[in-house]
Amino acid sequence: MKPKAYVYLGADNLFDTRNASMVIINVNAFGNSLPRYYYQGSPFNVFGGVKFVF
Repeated sequence: MKPKAYVYLGADNLFDTRNASMVIINVNAFGNSLPRYYYQGSPFNVFGGVKFVF
């Protein structure tokens, strides 16, 4: 069997149609500490990789 290599690339939410990027406060702060933030949806995501098959 001959070894093979597969390369893949992709992009999610290219035109911001599914997830709007926004920042909302997740938990109220206690004392003098700052609140934690929750980032709902990334405006743009790129991924890629290489797969080797032997």
